Amino acid sequence: MAQSLVTVLSSTSSSSITDKQDAEFSCKFCATRKFKSSALFMNHLATSHAAVEGGSYTCRYGENSICSACPGVGISRVDYTEHVTRHHINRDKLVFNTNNDFWSVLSSSVNLPAVLNNPGKGKQKDFFTRSWGVDFVDTSILPSSPHVCELPPNAFDRYLRKVRKHYVRHPKTGSINQPSSPNVTPSSSRETTPSPNPPSSRSPLETKLAPQKLNIPNIFLDQNFDLSNPTTFNTVFSFFNDSLNQNSRANPFQIETNEASQIESSGRLVQEKLQHYIDQVEVNIAGQVATKSHHFFQVMTYHDALMSQLLSLITVVRTVRQRLTDVEDGVVLALKVPQLALRKQNLEAVIQVLNTIETLHKTQPTIQLLLTRQEFAGALDLIATSKDILNNETNNVASLKHLPSQLDELMDVIEKMLLSDFQSMVGSELERDIEKSRATSNVKLTESKIDECVLGAIVSGLLRQQSFSFLEFLEQQGVLAIKEAIKDVVLSVLDLTEETTLTSLVADFALFATPEGWSDLMDLLVGSLLVALGRINVIHQIIQNELGQMVSKAKNTNFSGSQVESLPTQEQSDRLKSLACEVLINICDQVHERLGKLVTVRSRPAAIKLVTPTELASVGSLVTRLVGVTQTMCGKSSAGLHLSHQGQTILYVQQAQEDAKGRIVKQMETEKWRRTTCKITEFSELHKTISDVFEIDLVNEDSDISEVTIDGESFIFVDSVITLLTTVSGYCKLADQLPQASVEIGMKTAELLKLFNSRTCQLVLGAGAVSMAGLKTITIRNLGVTLRSLSLVARIIPNVKHYLESLCPTLTEKQAITLSRNFDSTAKDYNEHLGELERKIVLIVDAALNQQLANWERKPPVPSASFKAIGKQLTKFHEAIQDILPPSKISSLFKTIHTQFLHRVRDRLRDGGLTADNSPTHGLVVSELVFYRENLKYISVLPEEQLSDTALAVVWDREG
Repeated sequence: MAQSLVTVLSSTSSSSITDKQDAEFSCKFCATRKFKSSALFMNHLATSHAAVEGGSYTCRYGENSICSACPGVGISRVDYTEHVTRHHINRDKLVFNTNNDFWSVLSSSVNLPAVLNNPGKGKQKDFFTRSWGVDFVDTSILPSSPHVCELPPNAFDRYLRKVRKHYVRHPKTGSINQPSSPNVTPSSSRETTPSPNPPSSRSPLETKLAPQKLNIPNIFLDQNFDLSNPTTFNTVFSFFNDSLNQNSRANPFQIETNEASQIESSGRLVQEKLQHYIDQVEVNIAGQVATKSHHFFQVMTYHDALMSQLLSLITVVRTVRQRLTDVEDGVVLALKVPQLALRKQNLEAVIQVLNTIETLHKTQPTIQLLLTRQEFAGALDLIATSKDILNNETNNVASLKHLPSQLDELMDVIEKMLLSDFQSMVGSELERDIEKSRATSNVKLTESKIDECVLGAIVSGLLRQQSFSFLEFLEQQGVLAIKEAIKDVVLSVLDLTEETTLTSLVADFALFATPEGWSDLMDLLVGSLLVALGRINVIHQIIQNELGQMVSKAKNTNFSGSQVESLPTQEQSDRLKSLACEVLINICDQVHERLGKLVTVRSRPAAIKLVTPTELASVGSLVTRLVGVTQTMCGKSSAGLHLSHQGQTILYVQQAQEDAKGRIVKQMETEKWRRTTCKITEFSELHKTISDVFEIDLVNEDSDISEVTIDGESFIFVDSVITLLTTVSGYCKLADQLPQASVEIGMKTAELLKLFNSRTCQLVLGAGAVSMAGLKTITIRNLGVTLRSLSLVARIIPNVKHYLESLCPTLTEKQAITLSRNFDSTAKDYNEHLGELERKIVLIVDAALNQQLANWERKPPVPSASFKAIGKQLTKFHEAIQDILPPSKISSLFKTIHTQFLHRVRDRLRDGGLTADNSPTHGLVVSELVFYRENLKYISVLPEEQLSDTALAVVWDREG
């Protein structure tokens, strides 16, 4: 702040005192500080001799840091700049005056009337005892003009030096009558300049009667002189102590003769001294009077002139008064015209106020009339307007001082009336009986007998009163109406034989209710609740409309005063809308919560067994409609009822899963793993997703089939596969009816397929069927039948997966990934199991061939018994699988067996040290291999190139 003040002072000084840039300034209180320009001096005053408090500036340039020319309360920045320029910049060369009295017109030392009549000087007592001249009155230095450049004393040094050379030529004229004073030293070059009127020019009388110094002891001049003081008395009459000798007298209280004469002579001497002192004082007084007498007569002369001027002034005043009297007769009447106009204006204002008071007195009857007509908004507007008039136009009228409180009481009464009417109308509307209606039929959601105009007026009045408790009442009545609707429907369907709760009554009914009976109850409940919600929604829509109109009124600038104060702000309007929406949301949540409890009782273990997919689909459609209607009303989806139905669906799917597992496991435990047949209808009645995969000729629906074709490839099956396909088909049909549960159904389907695969592995590869189904052993034919049955199941897995995924397009990304991952894992398990079965078949045949090859002796006859047995094993193996596996799979198995057999022959030949050296043994081995090749050619399972001599020559390869 100080820096900004310095900047302002600098700019001001540079613009207003440009003629003092070359002057020298010094601070009276900082002796060592001198400044070359007024701008620097102003900066010094602003930083060192000023106080700034909250934009108020106080000058501190003076004794005791007080500037007498600056107000103590502080001044503005502009006034401070002017103050510094006027009182300090233009007076920086002045000697500080303790009285702070600067020169004015009354300070003139040559104008005696001005001195005597100056009211600022008070009563003058000692001007007759002072020497007339420049020292007669208190002097103050005339401030320099701001328009004249102030020059420092040394600016005249050059001129004085030039004049002094001429002045020394007249020493006689200047030194004859001038007294010498060697002790006086001129303070400046101006003091050394010769005076135009030297002391020698004084008159002889003034020189003769000039006051002389008094030769009087200082004790007589002391202002505390008192002879009653012993010290003063002894000093004046010192001879008493010298004349009286108390120690030599016999009687201390009696003065002797010689002492008395001595005292008398000393007393006369003191009396003469005092008389001499009096004479000196009288002579001095006479000199003073003689010196100042002509001034006194001059003052008296001025006083006479002043009195004559005063008499002239009195005459002029009398003349002016007479003329004013003459003017009064014509001008005063003209001046009364504006007064009368003002009076007329005041009277009109009074009449207007009286009319307003009359109108205000009629306010209460008018309000009563409006209330009888149920025009609540008009009554509230009238009250608001009346309060505006009372506050702005008639606030000082005593007769209306009780009217505001009466209007406030009327507003309280109106608020109670509005709330009572709202409760009555809403209560009667929501308590009306609800006729039995089904949700499956067209339920009228807007069925209402309430007067929307009247209710709108009531709601508008309550909103104007900023009374929002009616929303709480609406919520309470809405919840109560929902309870009564549910109670009426349940009691109309079920008989109440004993005292119990509504939920317990419905729970008991759920234990024996048929799917049709339960669906009918849910249909009636949802239909009645929709009717109740429709009535509540009609009331809620009226409230929302009134809120919208009030918001639009709040944005309208035509309203003012109490009308604007009664309207809610934008923030209050948003909060009120949110509160109104929450009321309907809470009512809808209550509907879903209470109906969800009733749906949940059907999910109990004893009741879930009675549930069918048709019932779930029917109840699901009712739930979907109720959720849609409530979401349309309140803009929010309630999840309570939907979650309850979804939980029931999941429980049903779990129950169906347990039943399906039991059937399949029971079927598999008695499975012989042999090729079986079934009716064509069993495949044709499967779900379209599965049946469309098979290529079945439906010419004769009653005929049996032992294999099915998929993409031109034949598949055989066992009884367990038929059971599995039927179960999976049931799951697909269930997903059609319950698309919202397609994820759960898909998970259970994948779980069931995995169960079938793992159980098959335990029974076939693990030989569990030997102990459970009574098989003697697991043959290659059993393995082949199992291989084809699992291949058939593996071919339908992708179709089931894609179908279940397509049923519910609202699946989340996580649900879709989980479902796809489960089916992909199932397909992978099946493929791995099929590979294990193929390896098991190859392992069995390889073990049988290796056993025969171990007994092989390389000697005639050819073919040997071992190779004959090998040929029989291969033929038997081919006969076991030729009607089970497709040619491509048979060829693949024989390729593997053929490759492993050649490797084992090569190992035997290498162990025996035989080589292709055309020896008899070599020829014998070649003959055995030719016999082996002929057997394979006979069953036609391998291509020619794998039976060529080159392919068989691998047995002689030593590097393999």
